[in-house]
Amino acid sequence: MTNDVFVAEAPEQGRTAKFYNGVAIMRLPEDAKIQLAISKAFPDFKYDDVPQDVAGEVVLVADCSASPGIKSFFDAMNEQFKNK
Repeated sequence: MTNDVFVAEAPEQGRTAKFYNGVAIMRLPEDAKIQLAISKAFPDFKYDDVPQDVAGEVVLVADCSASPGIKSFFDAMNEQFKNK
């Protein structure tokens, strides 16, 4: 997939950053969340992602095989039962 399909998005700040050679750079507050989004250049496509906490470096992966809601559900279940 080319760099122009997805953007990194900080929804609470209303900011996006394009990818160049697979890297998007954005300065954000420490408590911000970031996620993948479809570029506005592709208005007919939709991709839902689960926002992640920002860090010095964040790897965002587009997994089109499972919905973010399902992934979030299973992540929560794994977290709840991992020490039992």
